[in-house]
Amino acid sequence: MSNVNILGRRGAFCEAYQPATGLDPAQVTSIQRYLDAVRSNLLFAKSVILVEGDAEEILIPVLVKKVLGLSVDELGISVINIRSTGFKNVAVLFHDIRIRKRCAIVTDLDTIFFDTTPNAADGDALAARKRKAIGSQAAGALRKIDLDAFAVGNAWVQSFYATHTFEVDLLGSGNHEAIVRTVDKVYKAPATITQATTDLRSGLIDQGGGRTLTMAEQEGKGWFAILLAQTLDHQAVVPGYIRDAVLFAHGPFSRPLIMRILRHRMNRMLAIDRAARPRLTAFNAEVERFGRSEIDLPTLRAAAATALPGDVVHAFLAEMA
Repeated sequence: MSNVNILGRRGAFCEAYQPATGLDPAQVTSIQRYLDAVRSNLLFAKSVILVEGDAEEILIPVLVKKVLGLSVDELGISVINIRSTGFKNVAVLFHDIRIRKRCAIVTDLDTIFFDTTPNAADGDALAARKRKAIGSQAAGALRKIDLDAFAVGNAWVQSFYATHTFEVDLLGSGNHEAIVRTVDKVYKAPATITQATTDLRSGLIDQGGGRTLTMAEQEGKGWFAILLAQTLDHQAVVPGYIRDAVLFAHGPFSRPLIMRILRHRMNRMLAIDRAARPRLTAFNAEVERFGRSEIDLPTLRAAAATALPGDVVHAFLAEMA
């Protein structure tokens, strides 16, 4: 890594980055071993999102593609699973004096979502689950303090947090029906399938979130993510912290990209509602005007609210600069 120079584009110009600048030899050696063993391409990505689990690595690209109609590769974002490496050990590369590219860190706060009050009637398994949840919440709070302090003064790195865990926040964002569609792939007993479906549709975070985690842990989080990826469609909801991480990593969206996203949403809506054609045709004219810089983004957002009522893309549009 000490002998590597990286070229990056900055507007109409190219810049040269030296990723080892300012790092001590031990850091350089450790990072080099990590890159050799895992993903050296993160050095050459336009931007990165660092995650710590297989589920995020599998599902974030799927969510982005389903909702925006663009792959993370098309957006110039690499989703990198650091596993047990530690975020700071990798994110340290992204800095004004090293690699001037955006790095979003995605992790969990592990905030407790069920009653952890000790009870003499608790069995060993439930008591252990409560103790683990309390410990995870404390660790999540400390992790946030540590990562936020690490990124202070560094415009290239920012952390984004699930309130609970990725799976629980995915359910809580409105993806319960997609998860319901995995139930018969996880369970075979009719009574269990019925109970799991009831739990997921309950609207209660302790009930639905607990069931989602139980299913993920039973199948293995990575395999469960693969099953869930098969059930997600264009109505999938990207959890807010994931959406913010994507928008940070990418940076401002160009007019052509926004137009591509909106046309993707129009096509998906037209496929399920042919009666929407007149209003979508009118909205497409507004999209064309936006492309010619005749209207601004707030005006386009207002037109989208009428043409695409309740569409999941509005959350992205609301935060785009």
